[in-house]
Amino acid sequence: MFRVENVFSLDRKTVMKEVFFRVPKSPKEDYSNTKKILNYIQSKKTDQVFYTFNIFPETLLFFYRNLLEIYPKRNGIYMEIVGKSYDRVSVLNLRDAVEFLGCGIVIDDFGLDKVSFAVSSILPCIVCVKFDGKYWKNPQNSLSVEGYVTGFKSEGITVVAEEVETEDDFKKAIDLGFDNFQGFYFLRERFLQWQEGTG
Repeated sequence: MFRVENVFSLDRKTVMKEVFFRVPKSPKEDYSNTKKILNYIQSKKTDQVFYTFNIFPETLLFFYRNLLEIYPKRNGIYMEIVGKSYDRVSVLNLRDAVEFLGCGIVIDDFGLDKVSFAVSSILPCIVCVKFDGKYWKNPQNSLSVEGYVTGFKSEGITVVAEEVETEDDFKKAIDLGFDNFQGFYFLRERFLQWQEGTG
């Protein structure tokens, strides 16, 4: 079963939907999941919200030529690269695969060292960067987070604060310059609104 997690704007409107499957055991299984997810997204896609689908770097490296056949050539559906097994060789190959596909990339878990290196290597292809909660919530990282947020936004790249769980998290993320947010704080809020609405 798919899981869909929303990203919200400052005014609490849904701007992005992240669709993902269970964690795959292999790139082959991840590729199979990707085909199912793309079919699902194309049946739900609207112009108001853009979608991302999770894919591991290894899958993209092994199957990028196959992906060209199933990846929809339309705006608003982007690959979200997940996983923490980046190294210099795989990232350079990843850049070649991304450029071959001509697709937009969303980077997950930014703030982790290896992920940050990957970003610098494929920057021209990136449409969105999601900041890891452990990174942006750490007070020692505030200056670097603000610098990255400002820099990405100046390049026209969407930035998202992940793991926004509380009102304090929300306020801190705003102070750091974020204007898109993902986490249980918003999901709980929507659930409570629904409960009140149903009496």
